[in-house]
Amino acid sequence: MPPLYLCIFLLADALFTITGGLLIAVVLISKKAMVAPTMETVAPNLLLAHAPLNGALFDAGLIFLTFIASIPGLTFTTQRAWLKVHVWMVLGCIIVTLVIGLQIWYSTLQTRANLAVMWDAEGPQIQQLLQQRVKHYAIPYRMANADLFLSGNVADI
Repeated sequence: MPPLYLCIFLLADALFTITGGLLIAVVLISKKAMVAPTMETVAPNLLLAHAPLNGALFDAGLIFLTFIASIPGLTFTTQRAWLKVHVWMVLGCIIVTLVIGLQIWYSTLQTRANLAVMWDAEGPQIQQLLQQRVKHYAIPYRMANADLFLSGNVADI
């Protein structure tokens, strides 16, 4: 039976690598979903277009490199240099993940302020799909600034 600390390290390393796989899966699923906008997917696509998907892909790659750097640390038990490299790489992954999370958090706080800019940047097809979505889901209540984003025949709700 291997020592307990080795089992805990292997479990943590496996969980760390699984998070890298989850990051890649989320990025690929998000990019695949943004191909053809429909009324159901136009709003999430608009928000995902401004999400740092490439940064998440970089973070996932860094996580996999960190996992690869942990393998020599496990096999060469007399050299602690590989474990130190692994620890510094884990710290780098933590910092990159923190920066991506802070960027998402800050952009979430700025969504209302940037909504008009995002609206103007979209083409008429996307604007029409968004208008139909708002008409479909926002009929029970009217927001004070809804007229800013609803125009044409759809605004008569």
